[in-house]
Amino acid sequence: MTEGLGYVIELAGKAAGLVVRDGNRFRFYAAEKDFFGLERNLFQSPGEAEDACRRILWPGRAPRPHNNNDGYIPASFARRFAVS
Repeated sequence: MTEGLGYVIELAGKAAGLVVRDGNRFRFYAAEKDFFGLERNLFQSPGEAEDACRRILWPGRAPRPHNNNDGYIPASFARRFAVS
């Protein structure tokens, strides 16, 4: 079994969607209609996907600071799951 990683993105108490590893990147799947515009987009990291969701939910607010290359996973990724 090959294991990949996925993360649920939750903002303001609601699930925005989830990201699942797709090669070297992460593919987004929307859970709410507000985020359907991001459906199946590829991101360099889960944090980059979260930033895109934040821009939709809170236009004009700066994303949370993080470094996509250091393994940092934002707090909103409380649920991590394995997929085969």
